[in-house]
Amino acid sequence: MFENEHGVTWHWDGMIMPTYDTPAGIPGVEDPNMETLAGVDHKIHEFYPGTRRARLSQVTLKHLNGDITEIELESLLVYRMKGIGYTHPEWGHGKWKGELAVGSSSWTIDECDNMEMDNQHIQSVMKATCGDETGIGVMEQIHIGPSRRYGFKEFLDPAT
Repeated sequence: MFENEHGVTWHWDGMIMPTYDTPAGIPGVEDPNMETLAGVDHKIHEFYPGTRRARLSQVTLKHLNGDITEIELESLLVYRMKGIGYTHPEWGHGKWKGELAVGSSSWTIDECDNMEMDNQHIQSVMKATCGDETGIGVMEQIHIGPSRRYGFKEFLDPAT
């Protein structure tokens, strides 16, 4: 979901996809067993201090029949999307460099500045708890700009 600084959602997608025992059981591109949701909401309970990365959060799924499903999320580790080209000044994601162009970048994770722009787009591996069920999932995050909901006043001020 995408929100403006006032917490107004201006774009969202939400669906529940079924699981299959084998790849052969997947019905194709359009899965007739997909459940489209009526809405999705979130609440970040805790940020990692000095970052804008969610440590503890909740996702609320609103089903078409009116039911609500709440999923508690706890961040286990982070994958920086700059590792696949996002925000890279020369090798940015989707930039055409030619048929045989090859390049790379490297960095030491412990030396990364969590508040640099190129470290904002991440995927967090999350422990997900829904009722008495627990699993592992991934939550993509890029939290930039002011946010009244979470107390951010500047473009990239960190959580305390």
